Amino acid sequence: ITLWSKDEQYGKALEDYEKALEIRLSIFGTNHSDIARSYYGLGDSYSNNGQHDKSIKNHEKALKIRLDIFGTNHSDIAQSYYGLGDSYYYNDQYDKAIENYEKELKINLDIYGTNNSI
Repeated sequence: ITLWSKDEQYGKALEDYEKALEIRLSIFGTNHSDIARSYYGLGDSYSNNGQHDKSIKNHEKALKIRLDIFGTNHSDIAQSYYGLGDSYYYNDQYDKAIENYEKELKINLDIYGTNNSI
């Protein structure tokens, strides 16, 4: 899936992420880290495709699942806030982008400290 994104074949990446999500949902149900990973990938792919509203919705789904599973202070939560920040940024919603980037930064500082090159 990531190879499609690197090759800028975002439509194919979207198709593969949707298939992966469907398979994972049938195996794991709705509240599993692999489901969140699929929503995160869909969010990135929609963003790369210029569909920022869909990107935001998928990143929000990934974040909700990850918060349910991991709590508030986990690297996957930081990743979700970063993805949301990017989606809001590219959708010209700069205040929301900054808000999410700041949440991502705080979590990473809490986890890794200030002397780590993350």
